[in-house]
Amino acid sequence: MGERTHYEPGTFCWTDLATTDPEGAKTFYGGLFGWEAEDMPAGDAGTYTMLKVGGDEVCALYELEAERREMGIPSHWLSHVSVEDAGATAARAEELGGTSFGGAFDVLDAGRMAVVQDPAGAVLAAWEPGAHVGAQRVNDVGCMTWNELQSREPEEAATFYSELFGWETEPHEYEGKVAYVTIQNAGSINGGVMPMTGA
Repeated sequence: MGERTHYEPGTFCWTDLATTDPEGAKTFYGGLFGWEAEDMPAGDAGTYTMLKVGGDEVCALYELEAERREMGIPSHWLSHVSVEDAGATAARAEELGGTSFGGAFDVLDAGRMAVVQDPAGAVLAAWEPGAHVGAQRVNDVGCMTWNELQSREPEEAATFYSELFGWETEPHEYEGKVAYVTIQNAGSINGGVMPMTGA
């Protein structure tokens, strides 16, 4: 169920955790979801730990770099969207008023990646697949099933990502206000955007 060897461009394909405590995270998520951990050498980046369900890679984790810790960045998950050209996606994000953190870069032979930020501050990764297309299984127990953004500007965020990835969006109103925006890509619901409430 949900096995994948390819993702249409514009589809969420992967997520990984940058954590201050890799061993603790392995124990926690292994107990929570039954994930099996396999440490992989990642060159100068150290170790990249693949997390698996039934032998299929479903997500990963790695140690948050000291430089980013010093900047006050906490442990966090990062969603990846499959694209045909990570460099072009990074450039387009900037044209649309977003930010690209250093443009596209190679991730060994796995693929090319660009980290982009929307005008409201949310961050995700554009993933141009090489040897690694993304999660080998989705929409199953213990696997990625949904990606959702909470934004103070949900309609503007939906417009930004629609223009960046070619998504179709549909706003859903409640009491005269947009309460949720669903994302559709290549004919399938791909996630959603909702208003951020509170501080």
